[in-house]
Amino acid sequence: FDKKLEELYRSAEENHTSFAIFMLDIDSLKYIKNTLGYKVVENYIAQIAVKLKLYCESTKFLCRYSTNRFIIIFEGIHGMGDYEAFIRGIYELFSTPLKLDRYELDVDISMGISFYNREEDKEKLIRHAETAIFLAKNAGKNKYVFYSSDLDIQSYKQFILRNDLRKAIDNNQLMFHFQPIVNLKTNEILAAEVLLIGWAKQWISKNS
Repeated sequence: FDKKLEELYRSAEENHTSFAIFMLDIDSLKYIKNTLGYKVVENYIAQIAVKLKLYCESTKFLCRYSTNRFIIIFEGIHGMGDYEAFIRGIYELFSTPLKLDRYELDVDISMGISFYNREEDKEKLIRHAETAIFLAKNAGKNKYVFYSSDLDIQSYKQFILRNDLRKAIDNNQLMFHFQPIVNLKTNEILAAEVLLIGWAKQWISKNS
């Protein structure tokens, strides 16, 4: 992978072309390993790899980057529609569960996509894809995020919020407040909105 990336950087600089990194994180891997064991996980990963290899054919570079991550390199300059069509194709590959022995296992994938930038090195390109994956995973199952510079701020804010929340839980600094929803005509309480109130160094919006 490192050698391929070096070749692409050199080619992009010399020929004024570009490429994108698609980092795929198998969200369901940890759960399967904890419940069914290492052997099932290896077979599970092998089936995923075969499907991805067939989908990428010989036009795109594919590698297993870590235990639960694959990287696909999409070479050339393309429109966002091309990238999104490629992503939809990946999700369609795994729209039905994989069959392993007597098990049928879902494949949940988060994706982070980053683009070559001549002003940034290879390490930053990978880090940008990881930032995008972090936010994709926070958004739920089977989500993807294209990296942009403003994501660094968003990612940092989420990291700080999660860190402060963990401390607040450990120190019993959280409490529930019930805010009634009232019918103004009858004065009847129809429901209640539950707010989680806690200590924080700064004001945090309800949406956060």
